[in-house]
Amino acid sequence: MAGFVDVLLRGVLLAGAALALGGVVFAFAVLRAGPGTKPDAAMSRVLRVSALGAGAVAIAQAALGGLALATLLTDLGAAAAPPFARTAFALASMTRVVLAIATVVLAPRRA
Repeated sequence: MAGFVDVLLRGVLLAGAALALGGVVFAFAVLRAGPGTKPDAAMSRVLRVSALGAGAVAIAQAALGGLALATLLTDLGAAAAPPFARTAFALASMTRVVLAIATVVLAPRRA
């Protein structure tokens, strides 16, 4: 069952990342909003959608990390938690969550 949930969460993660990254690229490449320009309504909508996608990334990535940890705890017991926190997977997951939350906070402020 954990494998199925993992696949679903990775799908949500990919869709959210596509919204977040694609929205930012669209906003700054296509809408050509340079520094010091006043954003219009389209820019604001695009950046809000990007923030929404980044929120989905943060939630899905945190859930994936929690699922992996829960699986380890079920198999190996509580002693598996400290070594798990030092793995590259756990560190990369937390970095992704932090960057996604930063995007959620900062994208609407640009709009």
